[in-house]
Amino acid sequence: TAIPSVLVIWLSERLAIRSVLFFGFVGAGIGVISVSLLVGASGSWNPVIGLLFGVAGFAAGVAYWRIAGRHAGSGEPARPVADHA
Repeated sequence: TAIPSVLVIWLSERLAIRSVLFFGFVGAGIGVISVSLLVGASGSWNPVIGLLFGVAGFAAGVAYWRIAGRHAGSGEPARPVADHA
């Protein structure tokens, strides 16, 4: 999943894509595709596994957006998220 993620991050920086939905859905896609390549090769595909990896990928994409993606292509460095404790 690292190589597709790096490509998505590079693309978002290049095109200044800052949409949380972009990062969420691309993360979900990376999760589903990666698990389908791994599990699908053995022939024992279970849609629930795909759903779980899709949800985890969506969450990872949103987490990336929250930390750095919302500043993509703006030329300003990503700021740390304030602690609201």
